[in-house]
Amino acid sequence: MQYAKGEPADIDSTWDPLEVTVLLFPNTHYDNIESMYVYSVNVRLLSNLWVVDPTPDNLNQKYLADFLETVADQLPVKQVRREIHGSADFWFDFGIPEYASHFDPEEIF
Repeated sequence: MQYAKGEPADIDSTWDPLEVTVLLFPNTHYDNIESMYVYSVNVRLLSNLWVVDPTPDNLNQKYLADFLETVADQLPVKQVRREIHGSADFWFDFGIPEYASHFDPEEIF
């Protein structure tokens, strides 16, 4: 749901707030993982709604943390990489650098 000035707006979303991709490929890079194949699950944030509220009770960050925890619970996770600037165009387009000081992915998951 889109919001304007803190209130629900009667606007259909034009994109999802996050993107999840799952890749399966031969394990040629991870010596610490004893498997012939490796899944890579990538979650990209496509909205600033996860980071604009720096307060500890940010519900969107809780929803994101719950989602990531569910993904981790369903898969045999061996490695997690968190990257704030992985989607550089997105971060700058939505003004995310101004939130970088209080948005730590490790605090969310």
